Amino acid sequence: MIHVIIPDGYRGMIEVERRSDAPPIPSRDDILELHIPPSGVLQVSDVGPLAQWHRTQAQWADGTALPAAEGPPGSSTLVRLHTIGADDQGSAWFLVGTDSEARRALAATGWAAGPLPP
Repeated sequence: MIHVIIPDGYRGMIEVERRSDAPPIPSRDDILELHIPPSGVLQVSDVGPLAQWHRTQAQWADGTALPAAEGPPGSSTLVRLHTIGADDQGSAWFLVGTDSEARRALAATGWAAGPLPP
C-alpha cells in the first residue's frame, strides 16, 4: 500500500524523483508513506516500489481523505489523486485534479493515446 499525504489545497502534478542522496520512502506497518512537500516534488532514494502493483490511498495534510482514482480517468468532476506514470529519468508522477485534468496530463506526457476532452 502507498499512502500519499498532500498539502492542504494542493492541485496539480506531483513528482516523486529518484535521487541517490535522498532518503528512502518511509514505511510504517508495511505502508509506504509519501509526504508531498508544498513544491509538489518529493525526492527519494528509490522509486522502484511505486512501479510495482500497489493500492493507493491519499489524504490532505489535515487528515481529510482524498479519493484515489482507480483505473483510467472517466468523467468525474471530483478532485482525486491520479497515477500518471513513470518516466525514463527515474521519476513517478501523480496528479491531484479532476478526470479531465488527468486526461490532459496523460496526453501531454505521451503516455496515453486518445483525444483530449473538449
